[in-house]
Amino acid sequence: MKKLLSLIIAFAFTLAIHTSTQAQVTVEEDITGGIGLSFGTNIGVFGGSEPGIDINGYYTINDEIRAGGKLTYYLVSEDGVSAYELNIDGHYMVKNEDDLIVYGLAGLSYAQISYSSAWGSSSGGSTGLNVGGGAEYDLGDFRLYAEPKFTLGGFGQIQISAGARMRF
Repeated sequence: MKKLLSLIIAFAFTLAIHTSTQAQVTVEEDITGGIGLSFGTNIGVFGGSEPGIDINGYYTINDEIRAGGKLTYYLVSEDGVSAYELNIDGHYMVKNEDDLIVYGLAGLSYAQISYSSAWGSSSGGSTGLNVGGGAEYDLGDFRLYAEPKFTLGGFGQIQISAGARMRF
């Protein structure tokens, strides 16, 4: 699994360098950042569904590709349990015109869960792969987004997110 993740990271890095050198002549830089709410289907010690809060940021490499990350802190309802997930994703813009952006996504995930009680504490982390898509609608000062994705490994879940992003 570690060799596969290393190969994926190396491929993504090579693709990003190649794409960014091609795009430097014609594309204006676009950096967005935002906040949102998420719902994960496999969080907590017993694997329940839980809501979360997102912070995210993305850099547009060219008209079709952008890369960035998202940190989700889950509001776990179980006492003594905390969980978060860090995702590094690439977006391929299928439609990027008018006020609407539709994209597919793929990337890497790292999930961490911690548990503490009167008898002790423990924590563990796991890596995974993300696949999904999303849409953004531009309202001028900010963009509304919605994004479903599936993570294989990590928490091994479906995560649905929605929120707002601003351009910097």
